[in-house]
Amino acid sequence: MRLLNNPWLLAAAIALPFAGCVDKGGDEDTGEEADTDTDTDTDTDTDTDTDDDDDDDDDDEDYFEPSFLGYYFDGAVADGELSTWYYEGKGSPPFFILVMANDDWEGDLEDDRNTCQIYYQLDTKNSTLDTAFTDAGAWQGWMVDTSTALLGELGACADLDPTVWGESVADWANAFSWGTGIGPVASEIASAFESAYPDDWNDGENYAAKVIGGWLATDITGEFGVSSSNYGFAYEVDADGNLVTADGYLTALDAADAGYAVDGYYRLFTYYGFGL
Repeated sequence: MRLLNNPWLLAAAIALPFAGCVDKGGDEDTGEEADTDTDTDTDTDTDTDTDDDDDDDDDDEDYFEPSFLGYYFDGAVADGELSTWYYEGKGSPPFFILVMANDDWEGDLEDDRNTCQIYYQLDTKNSTLDTAFTDAGAWQGWMVDTSTALLGELGACADLDPTVWGESVADWANAFSWGTGIGPVASEIASAFESAYPDDWNDGENYAAKVIGGWLATDITGEFGVSSSNYGFAYEVDADGNLVTADGYLTALDAADAGYAVDGYYRLFTYYGFGL
């Protein structure tokens, strides 16, 4: 698998509406609206196959064909540990999300047609601090016990070709090691940000003080490695882990120069990933 970068994914705003938070069916509601469309497709194809061959229509099934694998992280850190964050009394645990996408994907997790997403719900039992992250230059990071952290799949996972990915794509993913960390943003990603927002990199919004790196540990290439592959932001929470918002928006903390993972709610967005 080759490492790819997707500069079109450099689209997150420094200030984000709270409504953008993920809700992926865990025990704790994060507040996002669920899709309540229950319409049934009643269009029935009654055409008769009159050719003489014995081929089944299933032979022509259109499978979802991913070309890219990246990851997201959504969760809080408090006193150096993964933590639950709260909004209006409702809490959300941290999530580590593997995203398999095709060439039509534009970086939106709500796009369930062009992605297969594998969700892992993290806690202190299934996520262990690992020095491999700090040795590589991150501030800290956790290896994930995917067998116990697995929450479920979303999107087009059921449309993957089972002869390629197996009966369960989560089983395929869980055969590899995975870990997520926080640290400095990669210089190439910082340069892309500066080019995209030249007036706000060191001045204006001062993105240079806010953009942090999402670090990934994996052996999916056949060799274990840790690298700064994502970018993200830390958002303010109070002493009890409650999100601090202004007019319904989250505002990023100046966390880039802290040298450690400050207390806050983190979102780490895909930038680099692996070609499939």
